[in-house]
Amino acid sequence: MPRNFGSISVDPTVTIYGIPFDVNLFYDTRQEEFKQNINSFGFLFDPDLLKDKIQDEIKRKIEELESNIKETVESEINKRKKAIEKQVTSSLSPALKFFSYFDNLGLGETYPNYTVNTVNGVKMTGADISFNPGLLYLAISGINNQEAIQGTTYSRKMIAGSLGVGGKEESHFHFNIMKASTSTSTGLGFNLKINLKNAPYFIIDYRPNTVSNDASDPASSFKNTSNVFSLTTGLNQNTKIYSNSMNLVFSSISSKSDAGLNDYSIHNFNGSNSISFLKIPLTISGSAGYTRSNAVDAHNSFLFDLSAGYMFIENWNNSFGATYYHEEKTNSKSSLYFNSSYSVSSLLNIDFNLMKDFYREMTFEYGDYDNLIIRAGVSSNF
Repeated sequence: MPRNFGSISVDPTVTIYGIPFDVNLFYDTRQEEFKQNINSFGFLFDPDLLKDKIQDEIKRKIEELESNIKETVESEINKRKKAIEKQVTSSLSPALKFFSYFDNLGLGETYPNYTVNTVNGVKMTGADISFNPGLLYLAISGINNQEAIQGTTYSRKMIAGSLGVGGKEESHFHFNIMKASTSTSTGLGFNLKINLKNAPYFIIDYRPNTVSNDASDPASSFKNTSNVFSLTTGLNQNTKIYSNSMNLVFSSISSKSDAGLNDYSIHNFNGSNSISFLKIPLTISGSAGYTRSNAVDAHNSFLFDLSAGYMFIENWNNSFGATYYHEEKTNSKSSLYFNSSYSVSSLLNIDFNLMKDFYREMTFEYGDYDNLIIRAGVSSNF
């Protein structure tokens, strides 16, 4: 046998006019004259491949038919639901129809919910009313928020309201206001939500707020203002091949006082996307974020994450990915990770985790270091 030799084997499948053929090609440099030929070439019709192709086409047509039937049935069901809703609503007595327009109608101790930046589950004694007859939306809540306790706390009056068009859980355009008085706190709100079928959704939220008192002594008087703004948009897509979700968020928070000692602003941008394939058990996700902080020590930070999940066989889930975080003038950290879990049965689970960390810093408070973490476990449920 020669010291140096090589061989090549090629086995592609070629389709000619929809008919599959196997092509077999083998070549070896050890072929010698006056010996049986070991090199070969073949062009073969494969009936099994043709049968598989026919079965795949039949399956695709059946799935397409089932999808069309499902869409038709769902459309008909929704049409009949709307007809039933309209029939029931039109048959209500005037009193029941009027009360059906109320989303909230509470007296006494209530916990109104407007937005996270105005009133959100705060205790109030008085009334909580929201009224939504069609397009119009009107809400008002108040009026006692805190009782006075001599030598401990002051009483606090609070009123909140909302006015706009569209229901709270649907596409809407709302103005919100909140005013409280121990010292005087005034908050306004603007909220716009647009959610249309097969189109990107948009949510815009703006909350300016002012807190002040009317003390005559300049040393005791104060006035603080803050602004909270956020813009959220995204798109959800569902096709016969994949399901995809994309989200983008921009937010800004700022605070100023007449003294100017603790003024700050934080601007943040985040984007994320996740796609799941329907024909194969694969999901790919990624996100990135940037934050700019302006205070006594202004700095930027950046975050990135990319991961993928795959199910090799039933009950065996795997994911792997990488993350990176960097904070200006401070530190940076990157990680690689792999997670695997397998369910032997409904009673036994096996888990394996592997992570490699790289930490670098500019302040040298803890020092640079790398970590390798390996974990494995077995759990059982009874």
